Amino acid sequence: MKTTKKFILSILAIFVLSLTSCSEQTTSDNEIKGKETGTNISARYSEQEMIDRVQAIARELDADIVYDSSIKADNAIVFETEAEAREFISKMKLEAQDTEILGEEELAKMYYATAMTSGFATLGFDISTGSNGCITSVHGGWSGWTLGVGYTQGGTSLNCHSATVCGTVNYNIVFEGIGTFHSQHVCYTITIP
Repeated sequence: MKTTKKFILSILAIFVLSLTSCSEQTTSDNEIKGKETGTNISARYSEQEMIDRVQAIARELDADIVYDSSIKADNAIVFETEAEAREFISKMKLEAQDTEILGEEELAKMYYATAMTSGFATLGFDISTGSNGCITSVHGGWSGWTLGVGYTQGGTSLNCHSATVCGTVNYNIVFEGIGTFHSQHVCYTITIP
């Protein structure tokens, strides 16, 4: 009987020890994976090296991008690699070049026009018209999953069936653990039927 108890206790001890070593191995694998994917890369560079790297990207893409240490993964669009961030910024620059958009009637005297999409959020404009059918106001903003994106509307020029609206689109972007702020001036001419 004593031998059976000792055997069962030995088996139980081995089982507990093997579970403990598996969880330690998992943690170790996750730490290694984080280092391989670059999520901790900012710890390997000085602040000046990160600023220089971001400035080089801004020059190469002809984009307004600045290093911002306050931008973290919880308030930004996060990319694992610099290449992914570059691709996103290039795509958004192309999206902003399509400046002629058509408003579609949603309700009587209300129209909506989509200007650009980031894949997870859409910049759109609500267009109001008066009793004569002419545009009276245009208001833009993001809809969808808007974490890390913003829009500040600037000047608006109204005609009867068209309006030109300008503003600034902003993105908080983190790549390889480096926080950046990208800003892009946009102007759209919106036409309603």
